[in-house]
Amino acid sequence: MVSGLSIGAFPAAVIAGALDFASALRLVALRGDLMEQAYPEGYGLTAIMGLTRPRVEALMQGHEVYLANLNADTQFVIAGRDEAMAEVAQLALRAGASKAQRLAVSVPSHCALLDKPAAELAKAFAGASLRRPRCAYLSGSTARVLWDPQRIADDLAMNMARPVHWQEAMVAADERDARLAIEMPPGGGTHLPDPPGGLARGDHCAGAQRPGRRPPSGAAA
Repeated sequence: MVSGLSIGAFPAAVIAGALDFASALRLVALRGDLMEQAYPEGYGLTAIMGLTRPRVEALMQGHEVYLANLNADTQFVIAGRDEAMAEVAQLALRAGASKAQRLAVSVPSHCALLDKPAAELAKAFAGASLRRPRCAYLSGSTARVLWDPQRIADDLAMNMARPVHWQEAMVAADERDARLAIEMPPGGGTHLPDPPGGLARGDHCAGAQRPGRRPPSGAAA
């Protein structure tokens, strides 16, 4: 089983054999260009830790921000205008958040603000050949296993405009008997939160492995 957080969905699809490497490079480059052109400045992401989802959503009311990443019970990322995010971050700290930090990301990923760039990227998938994956492809957006190439293409193209439900994805992996997670380098920008009970984590994770099974091609054991 493979899964990817945000842009990590593309290498996950390559490892699973659903998307060829050359097409992935082309599409990822286009993805970055479309996102930057849509929001060259003034927007981004902010991580908020230590508050539950209802409390974070209550603080967001009346501000131009969106819930972008749901990584754990008390670990979230919001997207939106810099000023609005700063206001919500201050409210979060006053409400008892352990951390509220602006991330080094210059676009408001994983929210409706990127609907148009995502639709443009979806058009580019017409020139890519996707195949049924060799192993389960677990969507980080829907926390559902996808096998159909067209649904995987939609997931890859549109994930920039959809919230990341990473905690639900890890629970789904655990429910499918995955017990070892291997996070692939480079970098730690998509570092996994502590997984649910029973799912151990290696130093680098891109695939989840069932006991007694070989990892998918391209994933470290």
